[in-house]
Amino acid sequence: MSLHSRAPALLAALFAALLIGTDAICPYHMLWMEGSPMKLPDDHPALRGGDGATATRALLQADGDETPDATEFPIGAGSCAYTSPMTQSRSCVQFTGDKWMSSPGEAESLCTEEGPSPGAADGAYDADALCDEFADPDFAGVCLRDAGEAEEMRTAFVSVPDDPSSSCEVLRSACEAFGGGLFEGRGGKCGAGGGGRAPSVNTSAPCQLSPGIAGGGHIHIDSYWDSTCLNQGSEYAMPLRWAAATETVLVQKGVRYTGYVYYDIANNRKRQDWVVVEGDEPYDESVFLNVKNTTLIHQNGVMRIMDWDTGLCSKSNLPVGNIRSNWVLDNRGAGTVSQYLGSTYILYDGEYRHVRQWRKTEPLENAFLIQSYDEETEWETPEGLKRRVLLRQTPGGPGQGDSVDLYYNHTTDYDDSVFGILDGIDCPAQNSSDGIGLNNNSILHIDSGFVRVDCEDCGLVYSDKEPEEKEEEEATERRNTAAYFNGTEVLGEESYLELNWEYLPESDTFAFSLKSEAAAGWLGLAFTKFKCAMVPADAVIAIPAASGSDADINSYKMEVASLSGVTVDEGQVLESAALSEVDG
Repeated sequence: MSLHSRAPALLAALFAALLIGTDAICPYHMLWMEGSPMKLPDDHPALRGGDGATATRALLQADGDETPDATEFPIGAGSCAYTSPMTQSRSCVQFTGDKWMSSPGEAESLCTEEGPSPGAADGAYDADALCDEFADPDFAGVCLRDAGEAEEMRTAFVSVPDDPSSSCEVLRSACEAFGGGLFEGRGGKCGAGGGGRAPSVNTSAPCQLSPGIAGGGHIHIDSYWDSTCLNQGSEYAMPLRWAAATETVLVQKGVRYTGYVYYDIANNRKRQDWVVVEGDEPYDESVFLNVKNTTLIHQNGVMRIMDWDTGLCSKSNLPVGNIRSNWVLDNRGAGTVSQYLGSTYILYDGEYRHVRQWRKTEPLENAFLIQSYDEETEWETPEGLKRRVLLRQTPGGPGQGDSVDLYYNHTTDYDDSVFGILDGIDCPAQNSSDGIGLNNNSILHIDSGFVRVDCEDCGLVYSDKEPEEKEEEEATERRNTAAYFNGTEVLGEESYLELNWEYLPESDTFAFSLKSEAAAGWLGLAFTKFKCAMVPADAVIAIPAASGSDADINSYKMEVASLSGVTVDEGQVLESAALSEVDG
C-alpha cells in the first residue's frame, strides 16, 4: 500500500514528528532518551519510581548543604504528570491519601479524565512512579492539599533560578492563597529559612505580562503599563489611570455589594473598597476573604486587605500583577482566546444601552469573562477619547461564584493619596488556613462555540498576525533561497514501512509517500504544530478498502476544541492525496 500527498512545507514540524533525534524538546527527554549524555541510569528513581513505597532525598537547608536527616516522599498510589494551566509548564501531583491507596483506579481517573488541577486536561498516570520534580536540582517544596485526609495529594514545585514567578515566596502564595493548600519546603530550596524572592525582572521595562495563563489578564508583578504598550492607544483600552463607582452581584450567592475602585497600572497598583448591602448571613460563605466592609490594595505582587469591622489587616503575596487595560481585546496569555462578540444591548442604570462586547477564556476555570463597552457616548481622557467599560461578567471568582460588575461615574481625576490608606497599619501574612482556593461552579463554561474572532474595525493590532504583503514576501524569499532535497527513511522493518519525501522550492511544496506491506489497517501522517504535541495541525488519514475496490482516503484540517477554545491551523493546505497499490 502506498500513500502520496503534497503540502506546503513546515519542515521543522515534519522532522520533529518523523525524525526524532537528540535535538527533540519533549519534556525531560534528555533524562530518558537513548544516546543522551544526560541520560539517567535505568534504575534511577526518577525513571522507575524507586524500590517499594518511598524514595528519599536529603534535606536541604537555606545554605544548600546536605544534612544526615532525610525527608521521605511517598509514592502512594502513584503520580500524575500534566501541563499546568496557570504556567503552561509541566507539573506533577502525587496521590498519597488513603482513598487513592485503596482505589488506584480513582486516582487514574482523576488524572486522565477529570484533571488533577482545574483546567488540566493532559494527565499521564503512573502507578509506580515518583514525580520527576522531587529529583530536580531546583526542587522547591510541596503543596499539600487535604493534608491528613483520605483525598490527600502533593504537588511538587520547582523554583527556577532568576524567574521571579517561581520564587519561594510566589510558590507559597500560589499554593496557600490560590490553591487552598499548605506549602511545605522541607527537602527543597524553600526549606526552613531558604528561598525567598528570586531576582526581579528589569523594572524599567513596561508592558511585561505575567507568565503563562495569567498573562491573559495580568501585568507581571515587577512591570508596569504605559502608552507604548500594544493597543494602549485604542479607544477600547481603558486609561492607565481611572476610577469608578461599582456595584457587584454574586449571582449564585444572592449577595450584592457596592463600592469604589481605583486603577493606576502605570504604577501597577489598584485600590478597591466594598460594603455588603444585600445578602443572607453568614457572610463568610459569600464574600471574598470572609469580610463585608473592606479595603483592598494590590501593588505589584503584594495584596493587603483591611477588614474595617474587626480592625484586622492581612497581607498576601500574589504571583500576578494588576489587570492590564486591554486584556480582553487580544489573544495574549498562554492558552487564552479572545472572541469579539459585536454590538448588542444591555440593561444598564435602568435603561437599555448600546454596547460592544468581547469575551476571553479563563482556562484555569474552564470558563470565560465578558466585558461590555459603551457605544453611545465617548469619554474624554488625558489619553484621548475612550469607551467606558460598563459591565463585566466574571466566572467562578475565588470564593464567590459568578459575579456581575457594573461601573458608574467613571473618572481619571483622583489623588495618589488614596493608595496610602493602609500605610502604617500592621498587616501580618495571611494565615494559610484562610486560602481562598478556586471556585469552579461557573455557568460560563468554554464550549466548541468559543472561537477566536478579531474586531476588524476597532483599530486593534494583533501581534501574532502578519500583514498579507509580508507573508507573501516571506514566501517568495523562501522560494528564492531554498534548495531542492529529497530522502528516504525506513520506519519499520517487521511490518515494512517506508517514508519518501521531496521538497520542491519553486512551489514551496513538500511531497511525501508512505509504503507499507500491511494489507489492512490504516496509515496516518501528521504535521504537529509544536514538537511533542499530541494533536496535529494537519493530517492525512488513509483507510484501505477491500481488495479490488476503491480506497478511502481523507485529508483533515484539524479544528481542536479545548480549554483554550477552538484552534484552526491555517498554515498548511493539503493540496492532493491518493492511495494506490504498489507491487501487490
